[in-house]
Amino acid sequence: MEKREEGVAVARSLMLSAVRLGGAGAASRRRRAAEAARRGPSHRIGVMKNRLFALIQEGGPPMKIIGVLKPRSVTQIPEPPLARFLFADTRIAWLWLLVRLYVGYEWLTAGLEKLTGYNFAFGTGFGQRVSSPWIFSGHDGVALQGFVKGALALSSGPHAAVQGWYAAFLQHVVLPNAGPFAYVVTFGEVLVGLGLIFGALTGIAAFFGVFMNLNFMLAGAVSINPILGTLGLLLMLAWRIAGYYGLDSLLLPLLGTPWTGSLLSRLRAQRTEPLEAGAGGR
Repeated sequence: MEKREEGVAVARSLMLSAVRLGGAGAASRRRRAAEAARRGPSHRIGVMKNRLFALIQEGGPPMKIIGVLKPRSVTQIPEPPLARFLFADTRIAWLWLLVRLYVGYEWLTAGLEKLTGYNFAFGTGFGQRVSSPWIFSGHDGVALQGFVKGALALSSGPHAAVQGWYAAFLQHVVLPNAGPFAYVVTFGEVLVGLGLIFGALTGIAAFFGVFMNLNFMLAGAVSINPILGTLGLLLMLAWRIAGYYGLDSLLLPLLGTPWTGSLLSRLRAQRTEPLEAGAGGR
């Protein structure tokens, strides 16, 4: 009888010890999780780097090294403070306003010249006729045909300025359809210029501007295209604040983004919530 009671007491003691250890283990896991959450992704990246260096120094198997390089949990690399300041802080929006106005001015004057044939750039020659209009002139596309033929002339030789695949695109697609392409280029330049100057959908306007810059450079026309293309890429990166001093301050909250939804949809959802709550109460 005494032995039985002694065995029961030992078993009870072991169970209590296991419960204490389990509680301590859970508490320890919670503390580690809270500490990891507090330290953030940068700490996890540092731990991963240390594990990787240790495995390389020890000559660990390749599969372990790959496992460290590709962890099972998704890790997000935080945006550097400088990038957040330049591309997402409204305190620097004045800088993008200046960039916007300059790039928009260049696009708008180029488009108006193609549209009317007159020079709209400030300085000497302002308002003078410099060329024939690209469109609405009775011979639409003739000027673009001349541009394309000049680009095709640069596609021969050992170090051609125009790549063969782009020359084929110009010869077989653009040249036979010079009229419609002349309208696309002319109105594209005007719309990009207006969008950037007024800050309306700045990121989209900058994207199409960069697209045209790329095509002009592929056609062998360097000129100011590298500068406008670089500034356009920066405007695309700063799309959240580039139009802060412009129409985007109204358009972006109203239209929203694909991952936030539009302001109208959010307001509509807010209106339906009380109705659903009232129906549920009845």
